[in-house]
Amino acid sequence: MIFTAMTRAKGWLRVSGLGDDARRFQNEIVEAKKYLPSLHFTYPAEAELIRIKRDLAQVSVEEVDDALGRLADEMSDEELENLLLRRLKEVRTRKRAKKIQGQ
Repeated sequence: MIFTAMTRAKGWLRVSGLGDDARRFQNEIVEAKKYLPSLHFTYPAEAELIRIKRDLAQVSVEEVDDALGRLADEMSDEELENLLLRRLKEVRTRKRAKKIQGQ
């Protein structure tokens, strides 16, 4: 998120914080400034990217249930069933592929 804030700032970007996390972040900024005008960073491994995306999304089960309810109201039973079954099949296929890659 800070990368996005830094790269989209039109003029100034103010960052503030307290405690150990803020100090670590300050040290990271000091280190990053050594490479100006470039940004150097380590791209996360795929497993870490998945975790980051999941943490950023933080969609609750209730929100998903509400969205499915709204969708169900707008679709026929058959359309909804086909959509859900197709999505379930995609998820299972992806999980199987990841499991095979991990072996």
